[in-house]
Amino acid sequence: MKNKKYLLLLLIVPLLLGGMQLMKSEKSTITALYPRSPESFVGDPMPYYNGKDFLIYYLENQRLDTIGFHPFSLLRTRNFYQYVDEGEVLPYVNEEDSIERALGTGSITQDKQGTYHAFYTGHNGSLTPKEQIMHATSRDGVKWEKIEHDTFKAGPNYAADDFRDPFVFWEEESQEYWMLITTRANDTGVIARYTSTDLSNWQDEGIFFSNDLGDDSNLECPSLVHYQGKWYLAFSDQFGERLVHYRVADEITGEFKRVDESDYVDGAGFYAGRLETDGENLYLVGWIPTKDNHEDRGNYNGQVI
Repeated sequence: MKNKKYLLLLLIVPLLLGGMQLMKSEKSTITALYPRSPESFVGDPMPYYNGKDFLIYYLENQRLDTIGFHPFSLLRTRNFYQYVDEGEVLPYVNEEDSIERALGTGSITQDKQGTYHAFYTGHNGSLTPKEQIMHATSRDGVKWEKIEHDTFKAGPNYAADDFRDPFVFWEEESQEYWMLITTRANDTGVIARYTSTDLSNWQDEGIFFSNDLGDDSNLECPSLVHYQGKWYLAFSDQFGERLVHYRVADEITGEFKRVDESDYVDGAGFYAGRLETDGENLYLVGWIPTKDNHEDRGNYNGQVI
């Protein structure tokens, strides 16, 4: 991957518990290398290229004292420097007992008719299980309708409270949609694979990739992209050094291996990096946390749910 052309988009972001449903009355334009809304910060970006624009969905963190937190918001760009701020597009549910009390990381794709599909994590630490996979659809990628009956939770092979970060894409060879999910099996972090033909009903296909870091850390925010004849798998190490790692394979069903010992991108200040491509370039979009008192020498104060 070192020899490939790629761009690191470092979104200046924390992921602290707290937030609110804050709707903006009109769109604004942001010109910045490290974009964020003036009202909030950015966490866990979920990039999607629709053939024209890069849609950078993210978990918006307003750092306000409300019951719920982390709605999906959207920054739209073509050059990774000028952004249209679409604001909040997918709200959480501001209720103590809702599985959508917080929205967790997910992904966006389009079906053959052009409809956008968002798959995301519903998270509520007071419930059992505390995480479930949820679905919403949209005609324009901005106005969404939640499809509550498509919600599903972990099966008996996986940890019910660690079941999140769905990454969905169309897999051409199998003619199926694939969903990669961060979860745990056999007391270690794994990436599970589910398949579907209709984006509503999902079949568990077992473990796609198991932790090979020498610990039992969860492999958060996975993404899988085909680029210049290779398959690139990226994930973030939740418990260890908190790095964004990557693996490479010749075939999607082959063994994903380290290219060399430097199997990560950037450092511990860059997290939840997701891969995306426009067919010409390979991009990795992630976030960096703020620091205590906004001082360079302060400790990072970002957390993940």
